[in-house]
Amino acid sequence: MKIARSLATRIVLAALWSGLVGAVGAVVVIQIASRGFRRGLLEGLRQRITHNVSLDACQRDPARFVHVEPDGITVFAYDAATSRSANSEAPALDASLAAQRASQDNPWTSYHFRGRWGGAMIFPGRSQGPCSLLQARWPRTYTPGLTRDQVVIGVVALALCTILEVLVAVFGVFVPLLRRLGRLEQAATFVGAEAGFASDDESAKDELGGLARSLRAAHERIRADNARLERARQATEHFLADVTHDLRTPIASLQITVEELADLIPAGRGEGQQAGQAAIRSALSDVVYLGSLVANLRLATRLREGWDPMAGNPGADLAEVIRRVLVRERVFARRKGVALEAAFPDEPVNVRCDPTMAEQAVTNLVQNAITYNEGGGHVSVVLETRGDCFGLSVRDDGPGVPPAELPRLAERTFRSDLARQRDPRGSGLGLAIVSEVVARCGWRCVFTPAEPHGLVVTIDGAIASS
Repeated sequence: MKIARSLATRIVLAALWSGLVGAVGAVVVIQIASRGFRRGLLEGLRQRITHNVSLDACQRDPARFVHVEPDGITVFAYDAATSRSANSEAPALDASLAAQRASQDNPWTSYHFRGRWGGAMIFPGRSQGPCSLLQARWPRTYTPGLTRDQVVIGVVALALCTILEVLVAVFGVFVPLLRRLGRLEQAATFVGAEAGFASDDESAKDELGGLARSLRAAHERIRADNARLERARQATEHFLADVTHDLRTPIASLQITVEELADLIPAGRGEGQQAGQAAIRSALSDVVYLGSLVANLRLATRLREGWDPMAGNPGADLAEVIRRVLVRERVFARRKGVALEAAFPDEPVNVRCDPTMAEQAVTNLVQNAITYNEGGGHVSVVLETRGDCFGLSVRDDGPGVPPAELPRLAERTFRSDLARQRDPRGSGLGLAIVSEVVARCGWRCVFTPAEPHGLVVTIDGAIASS
């Protein structure tokens, strides 16, 4: 029925149904209790009257016989054969009771509650004669009490009706409602997820059905938005990868050209010579920064795309990596007035890592130490082996980093305030790339302050077994 499709309507109907069940149950209980009460009352009344009435006195003087109970019940004697009483003051035998008596096996069960009297009952007395039938009548003011059994029966019957009403409401309405709400709650947890979303019955025409359809629409909209954003991200990363790949060659060529120009300017203390040397140092610093930025952007893009430095069981010789980095960075360090020194074993130090990623990580550490150092400063690169482990440290004696900012050096785009003041061009990618490569290779990277000032970056890891 359309009228029962609304959830609110269903709850109202359930409440009305519960009330109806309760009312019907109450009526049934009242009827049963009333019948049982009247039968029990009259049986007890008959036994009490039979016990109290003296039939011998009735036999001795039936014309004057009348018995009155303390609670107002009046008893007269009649002749069962003629249905008449010897006492002229006795009321006529109730015709309806007489008819009931004639049609039943137990005459005393004939009774009624009507008229100005509260009730009347007839039952047998002597076997025959003027006292063979007794009629008891009680006024409306008579208020018999309920027995304990009658009270217990009534209470149990009402309790059963109440339990039935509760069961109908719980299992007919609220349990299915809670189940549907549980399914909707689970569906809301997985809205937008790739798997696990399963809404409630979306064909239902009530409020929960509408909510299920709304969850489905939200899920599909979020999935569509995610797919569109993912396509845009992939397109951006592919474009960035292509651009950085194309920029590598011209930047490398530009760096070589700037270094050659630096050699063409003669050293001297003249104003023109000093200005030329300063311009060359600035240009070289910019070229080195651009080259590092392009390399880090390319590597960051590949890492985001899921490139694993451990895929394919790769190997890299850290000693050879340091040699190549020193060859490239010595010119930059010399032009900036920073002494670059290194110490590493003569034999290979093989580790499991993609060579390109390992070299870029070491390059970032060395360039970072040179860039943020000052003229006359020192940068040292030390590679040691300790059993089956290696330790690589890059130390500088520059201004260093405040201790509170050391834990954040590995965050992408983070740069300390001092670093921004010394060089506003930095991107913050260098140390973040180092940290991510180290983590993916299963190594450990630690940033500690150097004494009396500067920064020490230490990388520890396992040497690859031959």
